[in-house]
Amino acid sequence: MHAGTYLRLWRSLLILSPIVFLSLYLYNDYVKYDNKAILDTLLEENLYVLPPNNLNYLDTFDDEEIDLLIANPEKYITKTNKKSKGPQLKGRFLHITDPHPDPYYIEGGLIQYACHRDFEADVASDLLKGSKFGDPMLGCDSPMDLIVETFNYMSRNFPSSEVDFILLTGDNSRHDNDRKIPRTSFEIMGNNMDFSTRLLDLYPDIPIIPTIGNNDIYPHNLMDIGPSMITRQLGTIYQSMIPEEQRRLYERFGSFFKEVVPGKLVVLSLNSMLFFKKNSLVDSCMSPTDSGYQHLLWLGSVLNQFRAVGMKCWIISHVPLIQKNLEESCYLKVNLWIHEYRDVIIGNLMGHMNLDYFNVIKGDELRQRLKETYFMNSLQIEDSAGKLIYKDGLNDDEPMFSVMGAAPVNKDRYMNKVRKEFKQLNMGIDYDDLDKEQDAYHIINVAGSIIPTFNPAFRIWEYNTTDASTFSVEDMSVNEMNWSLFFEDLENEIDNIATIGIQKRKGKKKPKMNKDKSIPKPKPENLPNGPAFENQFGTPLSFTQYFLKLDKLNRNYYKLKDKKKYKDNIEQLIEDIFAYEVEYTSTDLLKLAGVIPDKVDYLGNEDVPDLTVKTYLQIMKGLVSRKKTWRKFLKWVYVSSGYEKNTV
Repeated sequence: MHAGTYLRLWRSLLILSPIVFLSLYLYNDYVKYDNKAILDTLLEENLYVLPPNNLNYLDTFDDEEIDLLIANPEKYITKTNKKSKGPQLKGRFLHITDPHPDPYYIEGGLIQYACHRDFEADVASDLLKGSKFGDPMLGCDSPMDLIVETFNYMSRNFPSSEVDFILLTGDNSRHDNDRKIPRTSFEIMGNNMDFSTRLLDLYPDIPIIPTIGNNDIYPHNLMDIGPSMITRQLGTIYQSMIPEEQRRLYERFGSFFKEVVPGKLVVLSLNSMLFFKKNSLVDSCMSPTDSGYQHLLWLGSVLNQFRAVGMKCWIISHVPLIQKNLEESCYLKVNLWIHEYRDVIIGNLMGHMNLDYFNVIKGDELRQRLKETYFMNSLQIEDSAGKLIYKDGLNDDEPMFSVMGAAPVNKDRYMNKVRKEFKQLNMGIDYDDLDKEQDAYHIINVAGSIIPTFNPAFRIWEYNTTDASTFSVEDMSVNEMNWSLFFEDLENEIDNIATIGIQKRKGKKKPKMNKDKSIPKPKPENLPNGPAFENQFGTPLSFTQYFLKLDKLNRNYYKLKDKKKYKDNIEQLIEDIFAYEVEYTSTDLLKLAGVIPDKVDYLGNEDVPDLTVKTYLQIMKGLVSRKKTWRKFLKWVYVSSGYEKNTV
C-alpha cells in the first residue's frame, strides 16, 4: 500500500478514535442511567405511569400464591366449656398521647432557653417566660405540674370504675432541645418509669397499653430490631402491662397486644419506629433482612390469629401510619394489612403530630401500588447509596413542618394538604352507595396531645358493648388460645425467613412479590365486615374531646395565689382551678359537617350515627364543602389555641 494511503488512514483513525470512544462512553452511561433519569423526571412532574406493555407483567402476580407465615392458626385454639366470667364493661376508654414531661422546666424560665433558665438582668425582663402550667404555641415542653395535675384530674373524673382501659401512645420524655442539658438514656427510661408507676397507682385494676414514641428511645428517632438495651429496659418498665408470653418478641420488635376483653377485644400496640422514614436505620420493608419486613411478619401473623379466634382489634402506634411519616414500601404494606383485615380491625389511634384530626386511606389501591413497587425494584433503580428506591407521584418527602420542642411550625401548610387530599378522595366516592363504597377505605385517627404545642387535650371514646352480656354466662364455650406455643413457633418462623433473606442477599437476588410473606392475602369474600363498618360489638359510637385552657388557668393561678384563702395552701388552689373542659364531641363534628341537623338536641348515642367508616366519609365530604366549615374544623384541629387565626 502506498505510503500516502497509510498516512491518510492513520489520520482518519486519530480523528475518529475520540468520537468512537466518546460514543461508547455515552452509550454506556445511557444504558446505566437512562431509566432512572427518565423516571425521576416523570416523578418530579407527577406524570409517572407504567407503560401498557408492563401492566401484563404486573398482572402475572397471583395473590393466591402468597403464603401466610403461620399456615395453620387452628393449631393453637382449643374450644372448652370451662367456667368463665368476664369484666363488667362500661363501654368507655381513655386515650392519652405525647405528654413530653420536662423535669428541668422552671416557672419563669426563658422560652428561648426551653424554659430551663432565667436571668435577673433587666435585659431579660421583656423576654417571654414560661408560666406555671406551660404556654400554648411558645415551644417549651410540659411542666411537671401540668403532667401531675392532668393525671390527678383524670383519676378523679374518670376513675377505673368508669373506663375499661387506657391507651398511652408514646413520647413520655422531653425533646432534646437544650444543648446545655442533653437528654440521656437514663433520663428517658426514668420518665417512662415515672409514667408507668404513676398510671398503675391511679388505675391499678384496668389494662393500660403503652406504645413506643420517637422520643422514648435514645438516640432520638433511631431504633432497629432487638433484642437491645432500649427494648429490654422498656420491657422491664412496662412488664406488668405486657403479657409474659410476649416478652421475648417485645424485646425484638417493641410491639405487643393486650386482651382488654379476654377472647373478644384486643388492643395491638404497634412499634411504628420500625417503619418511620426519619429512622435512618429503616431501609425499607422489601427484604427479609429489613427490620420493617420482619415486623410485618409479626403483625400479619397476629392479625390472622385474631381472625381465627374471632377477636376484634384496635391498633395503636405513636407515629400515624400515613404516607407522610413512613418509608414507602412500609406504608403500603402495613396499610394493606389493615385493609385486608377489615373484618378484624376496629380502628387506628395514633399521636406524634400534636394535631386533632383524621386521615382517610384508600386501601383498595394499595396492592396495585405495591406491585408497581416490586416492578420498579426489578429495574435495578438505585440511589447513590446503592439502595433500591421507589417513589410515586403521591409520595411527599417535603418536611411539612419542623419542630423545635413543642412550637408549631407550618402546621397550616400540612392541613391545607390534608384538605386537598380530602377533596380528591371525595370526588371518587359514590355517596348513594356508601355501604359498599366504605369497604375501600379505612381511618387513621390522630389525637391531640398533652404537651402544649397547642392546648393540652385527651379523648374519651365510647364503644358498643351490646353483645357483651355473654360474658356474664358462667357456662359457655370459649376459644382458648395457646399463645405461648404460638409465639414460640412464630419466632422460629421469623428466624428462618431472616436467615433465608441473608442468603439471598449474598446472592443479590431481588425479592419476588408472590413469595413475600409480609404481604396479606386478599380478605376472603365470605367474611363479613367488622366493627369499623357495621355497628356491632366494639364499634366506636362517639367521643368527647377534653382540653385545658392554659391561658385562663395561668391567669387564675396568678390572680389567686396570693389571696388569703390560698396563700398557705397552693395545693388546694390548684385542685380548685385545674379543670379540663369539653372542647367538642363527635356529635358536634357531625353537626359541623352537616351529617345531622345542627339545631336538634341529641340525648343519647342511639339518636346519632355511629363512627363507622361511612360516617367518617360523610364527615370528610361535609368538611370540604365550604371554606367556612373547614376553618371551624381547624379550630378543633389546633385545640382551640387560635393558631388558625395566626396563619391566615
